[in-house]
Amino acid sequence: MQYNYENYLTEMKGKLQSAHEVARQKLISSEGKSKENCDRDHERSEIQIGQRVLLFDETVLRGRTK
Repeated sequence: MQYNYENYLTEMKGKLQSAHEVARQKLISSEGKSKENCDRDHERSEIQIGQRVLLFDETVLRGRTK
């Protein structure tokens, strides 16, 4: 069999599709694990009245405030 540009292109397209599917499955799995960890952390950390909390304000420029 002669190996030419079309064969190479078809082979690479198949490899890329396979790699994309593996990456997509791993991303879905990772998102599920991340959500479980986040939910578990939220269950443990409830804010009580009088506690100090750290707030993030996007309008405050970093390094330019007191």
